[in-house]
Amino acid sequence: MAKHVLIDAYVSVNGVVLSDHTATVQFVTGIRPVPAAAMSELQDYDMPSTIFVSPISVRFFQDYAASSVYATIQPLVVNRSTVPLIVKPTSGADSATNPAFTINVFVASKPLISGARGDGHMIDVVFQPAGALTYDVT
Repeated sequence: MAKHVLIDAYVSVNGVVLSDHTATVQFVTGIRPVPAAAMSELQDYDMPSTIFVSPISVRFFQDYAASSVYATIQPLVVNRSTVPLIVKPTSGADSATNPAFTINVFVASKPLISGARGDGHMIDVVFQPAGALTYDVT
């Protein structure tokens, strides 16, 4: 079985590719547990319920140029917009080994400025899911 090293992740926000400004990305899904133990049972256990998508965290190198990080994300906050977010393991074509994970999101939080003197200016943006997650492998 092949192992994957994340060196070329693809991140697109509202159709703007920000991969070249992305330092880290975390996209988590799972199954919500539902308590299943009945009144007479002495052990607690769960049953699987609905699939959830946690908020998606992306750390960007901040950039105030046109069509870059600030110009792409700040209007989404001001306008309270819901937009597509696409994340892939690599920038290559969609395939079974490079699925495109697409979900509509809104910006839950975004710093305007973050860092200390001499730091690389990074911002941690949290995108809140606002629709169903799709997987494209074609």
